[in-house]
Amino acid sequence: DALGFAGGTWRLTIAEGRASVTTAETDQVDVALDVATLSALYLGGVSAAQLRAAGRLDAAAQVAASIDDAFRDAQAPVLGIWY
Repeated sequence: DALGFAGGTWRLTIAEGRASVTTAETDQVDVALDVATLSALYLGGVSAAQLRAAGRLDAAAQVAASIDDAFRDAQAPVLGIWY
């Protein structure tokens, strides 16, 4: 991000349905993405595999599939207000 709030290397761990984020102690990563791509995953409507194919997510196919499993929701995102 332009202000540097999301800069750095982070480790996201998901266990038993709970997530935790810590500062990574190494520069070796399983996936590289920017905050806009993470936001797209979090909001839903686009998969990690699609983002990988578009060049927005740098990860092996198996890692992208695991990310999809972690972020998948049964309900698609909906904007509940009218403009």
